[in-house]
Amino acid sequence: AVSDEPTAPADPAALLAAITSLLGQARLDAMPLAGDLRSHPTLAAYIDKLAALLSENTRRTWITHWRRLSDGSGRYCARPHDGCTDPEAGCTCGCGACTTSAVQVPAAGRKVLAPGAFSRSELELAVEVARRAAAARAARDNRRRARCGLAPKPELGKGAAELAITAYRHLFSRAVDDDLIDRNPAERIRKPARDDSVRRSITDPELAELFAVIASGGDDPNLDLLLAWTHLEAMCRREGALGLTGASLRPVDQVIVLVEKGAKPRRQPVSAELIAALAAHAAERGGPTADRNSSAYDPGSPLLYYRAGPDGRPRPLSSRRYDTLHRRVQRALPWAGEIRWSVHALRYTGGVAIERIAGTQVARLALGHGRRTVTDTYIQANEARLAAAVAAWTGSPHPLDPAACTAGGALR
Repeated sequence: AVSDEPTAPADPAALLAAITSLLGQARLDAMPLAGDLRSHPTLAAYIDKLAALLSENTRRTWITHWRRLSDGSGRYCARPHDGCTDPEAGCTCGCGACTTSAVQVPAAGRKVLAPGAFSRSELELAVEVARRAAAARAARDNRRRARCGLAPKPELGKGAAELAITAYRHLFSRAVDDDLIDRNPAERIRKPARDDSVRRSITDPELAELFAVIASGGDDPNLDLLLAWTHLEAMCRREGALGLTGASLRPVDQVIVLVEKGAKPRRQPVSAELIAALAAHAAERGGPTADRNSSAYDPGSPLLYYRAGPDGRPRPLSSRRYDTLHRRVQRALPWAGEIRWSVHALRYTGGVAIERIAGTQVARLALGHGRRTVTDTYIQANEARLAAAVAAWTGSPHPLDPAACTAGGALR
């Protein structure tokens, strides 16, 4: 009802206060809040930013899973079979079994990273696709391995599923740290139980068989022998050997400087014979820049080389040589096929030998493993103890071994 009675005039002070309050609120409404989604990146943009901060090996391992979540995937059957196995694109055959069991990851790269944007179920689907894609790839590889006389690999895809979970946990934990999302949707995804490892050290008779096979076959047995010797005695990882340069050799201290996980250098005592063999190999195949006695010597030049090509230019070793060596050894030695032998078995064997001679702490130092307990901090081994163990193992005296020196410091 409308009253005909006149209204009292508004208080000017109260009216001014009300207007000021409204104007202030309007200004606040126009300002973006701290959680404004306009400042949040899309998943694809965030992946590009984060991938640039990773080491090369970690980026190569995780980026496949991140891209699959961002770009989407093809359809993957519950179990790969002949005729519909395409590890890259998924299954395209359209048969009844595949149609009912196939799963795929929808592209989510344009999603904005915001609270609730990604769910655990969504990531579990991506993990399952990673597992099926790896199983499909293993099935294809096993058909090829069978034609080459090699033992089959597992076709379960557990390793790929575990890597996918690890990759997603890191991705979304960084998003939480950057205040883009409020919780990590991958944190509660359970990793599959690992199978028992087939890795083991190599016995002395097997080691003799191994080096006999390496020396008697292939297109470059000298390179393969030096490579195997380096991994056995230096107990290095693949990236450690590929990263060796002239500066890695320290003949005076009789050590090799290895740069492996985390780009952290570590000094590895070795025999004088191994250092001499590596230096001679580099001088023979790497040209003047790799020859320590040349005026053109470059300490940053690689140590390991293929034979020179038709153009005569030095060709530094690549990781493809390992694949060739692994296949050749596995075809020639049944036990090597059973354990899916790789040069990592030589690193394993060297570590076991050092452990038997000098104990766990010295072996941990030799293998470049980190400390695990507070006790390890107190009883960690030093370079002198490792040098003594290497001297005892190789039968070659070492200048850093206190027992090998006289009072004057000269080698016995």
